Amino acid sequence: MDSILTTEQIKQLTQAQQLLQEKNWSKASAILEGLYQDVSDIEISHLLVESLYMDRQYKLAQQYADEHRSSYLATQELYKLMIELLLSNHQL
Repeated sequence: MDSILTTEQIKQLTQAQQLLQEKNWSKASAILEGLYQDVSDIEISHLLVESLYMDRQYKLAQQYADEHRSSYLATQELYKLMIELLLSNHQL
């Protein structure tokens, strides 16, 4: 993580990660969106985009992804997520 999280934010992040494992995309994205607004951390952004994509909120996911577009070149997994997102939004 790039930013220092408070104890409460760490709890929220842990809860969101658990919800992602349970495939509860909507609740996870709601928590992650709040965290991202407070912290603006790149890793939280990636989790938020993934959860929104899995929840089929493609346009909103694209908006958040565009804020850190170059970071999606960091790993093959992130690159694939960006490609899938662009395809879902008919931008590729």
